[in-house]
Amino acid sequence: MELPDLYRKVAFISKKDTKRALDQFTIENRWKENASIIDIGSGDGSTTKTILEKYASPSYTKIVGCDISSKMVKYANAHFGSERIKFIQCDIVQLLPQFLKGEFDHAFSFYVLQRIQQQKAAFSFIYDCLKDGGSCLLVFLGRYPVYDVYRTLARKAKWAEDLKDVETFISPYHDSQNPMNVVRNIMDSIGFKGIEVNVFDETHTYDDANTFKCLVKAINPFNALNERWDEFMQDYFEVASNNAVKIDYQVIVAYGSK
Repeated sequence: MELPDLYRKVAFISKKDTKRALDQFTIENRWKENASIIDIGSGDGSTTKTILEKYASPSYTKIVGCDISSKMVKYANAHFGSERIKFIQCDIVQLLPQFLKGEFDHAFSFYVLQRIQQQKAAFSFIYDCLKDGGSCLLVFLGRYPVYDVYRTLARKAKWAEDLKDVETFISPYHDSQNPMNVVRNIMDSIGFKGIEVNVFDETHTYDDANTFKCLVKAINPFNALNERWDEFMQDYFEVASNNAVKIDYQVIVAYGSK
């Protein structure tokens, strides 16, 4: 995901689901005073600044956004960085940097974990960055129809080479019959306490096909497609048929503490 301006404009679903999860987090009075906060997979930084910061207790000491993309981090710092909000480059399936270890009261991640195949490594990173007594709130996709379209196109000779790594793009929970238990078991095996996992079936209809095309382009991880993007989207809509702009999807919300 290397198009921060575009993603910022079309990330309607992720921001809607993020707000709902944070509403519940606030209702349950889980915010700590003077909290240090990390936003894992902060992307363009807009959710960190315009949503997460507004929900945080005003006494928070710092928010650190981290993302694997240097381009996203640069954009986020330029547009949303401040005295108390900084963005850094970090890969959450690698060893946790020492300066992040046990550093945060709250860890958040919004619409990121579905892009990571090494789930236990990612959850371990989140656990290790928390202070004792710290908590995490994680929002990510399970079933998502875009994945099925990519899989179908990957079986066509025309797109087979460009989409040869298609399974790395698909949420580890897309095919799961019980994602709630899978996530709970991963978190429990790492050591999280007070685990709560909920799965919601949602629907979102985009205003027009062009807006939806922009979303698909913003989240597309296969750079080779960019040279034939219009052609790819034509085939995409042929496969998706009339349901292309109406998305029936599944969102997973997980909470746990250390």
